[in-house]
Amino acid sequence: MSTPLPTATVPLPAPLTTRTPSDRQAALARCTLLRPPIEDGVPLARVAVQCGRELRTLQRWLQAYRRPGLAGVARAPRRDRGTRTLPTALVQLIDGLALRSPRPTAAAVHRQGVALAPTQGWPVPSSSTVYAIIRGLDPALTTLAHAGATAYATAVDLIYRRTAARPNDRWQADHTPARPVGA
Repeated sequence: MSTPLPTATVPLPAPLTTRTPSDRQAALARCTLLRPPIEDGVPLARVAVQCGRELRTLQRWLQAYRRPGLAGVARAPRRDRGTRTLPTALVQLIDGLALRSPRPTAAAVHRQGVALAPTQGWPVPSSSTVYAIIRGLDPALTTLAHAGATAYATAVDLIYRRTAARPNDRWQADHTPARPVGA
């Protein structure tokens, strides 16, 4: 008796409901191009010439459509979306430069980061990456760094000073005895 050959399982793409409206519209446009070959038997080569797409692209879209349907034709999001590839030391340097007083502009922090990165062997950060790092700083920390301790105490500390770790951790009540009603 022979053993069955191992088969590679291809993971199904995320459903269209998790995609952006523009991704859904693009998937629908791709399916519209694929409809004549699927329904009417029109050769893909003819559709490729008519729509100005490469034949191999249409073949890939058709293969993706036949597996999971419309969701397969939608463009897959990047796997590294939301992750940063910069070294931690470079991110800390950008944080430190952004927290100096007086408040520097994002462009000034970017220029300094671009000048220092090659000397340390780090990749050069883009201006949008530097801006995203600065925007991600804690507002309380930026208030303390740029406006000082007094502004921090009035703007931030009052909000978070009396937060409780668990229910009834902090409790206040008026400890004067209540007068009886009608007395």
